[in-house]
Amino acid sequence: MENYIEAFRKSRGLTQEELGRLISTSKGQVWKLEKGKVQLTGFWLDKLTKALGCTTDEILYGKESSLNAIDQLNLIAEEFSDSQIIKLNIEMLKKLIEEKDV
Repeated sequence: MENYIEAFRKSRGLTQEELGRLISTSKGQVWKLEKGKVQLTGFWLDKLTKALGCTTDEILYGKESSLNAIDQLNLIAEEFSDSQIIKLNIEMLKKLIEEKDV
């Protein structure tokens, strides 16, 4: 079944690995979800909508969220513990530093 997970992931600037971390799964599983190789059950849709800051309809039918970037980040942050958010921030900072040094 066609879906818009990949489009939303890319529009959020996430790699498959980063999205996998956000939804507690592997890069390979994210690929399977994006390609329709795994059924999008309520379990996966719930995790994806929270991680990507969008609705189920948006994932299934492709409509872009009307939430601004700050609201999307706030929705995502509500689902994670402080230590998880700190770890993700550190990883993003390391990535920015690496890009700057290139």
